[in-house]
Amino acid sequence: DAIDPVLAETLMKFEAMDDDGDGFIIVTEVLKRAAEPVTRAEAVGMIRNADADADGKLSFEEFAFEDWDDDGDRFISVTEVQMKAAEPVTRTEAAGMIKDADADNDGKLSFAEFATQITWS
Repeated sequence: DAIDPVLAETLMKFEAMDDDGDGFIIVTEVLKRAAEPVTRAEAVGMIRNADADADGKLSFEEFAFEDWDDDGDRFISVTEVQMKAAEPVTRTEAAGMIKDADADNDGKLSFAEFATQITWS
C-alpha cells in the first residue's frame, strides 16, 4: 500500500512531539517541540483545531488527520491522498483508496472515516 510509509513518517513526527510518550500531544509539548517558536495562544489554537473529540489533547489519529488535511477543510480529498501517497498514484487509484473507507460515499474522508483506517498495535 502506497500510504503506509507516509503514515509511518507521520507517526515519527507525532512521537517526536509527544515528549512524555503517553500517546497524546498537549499544549506544553507543542510549546517545547514545535518546529518554529509559537505562543501559548497559538499552541492552544493548534490543539483545538485538530482535537476532534475536544479532550484538550491530540491522539495520533487526530494528528495524522490534521497532517493529511492540507487545505484545512476537515476532510481528506482525492487530491490530498495523491499528494501524501508514498508512491505516485493516479486520481483513480486515490479515489479507490478513499472509497474503501468512505462510509457516506461523499468522495472524501471525514475524521471518523479516516480514524477507522488507522490501527497501531
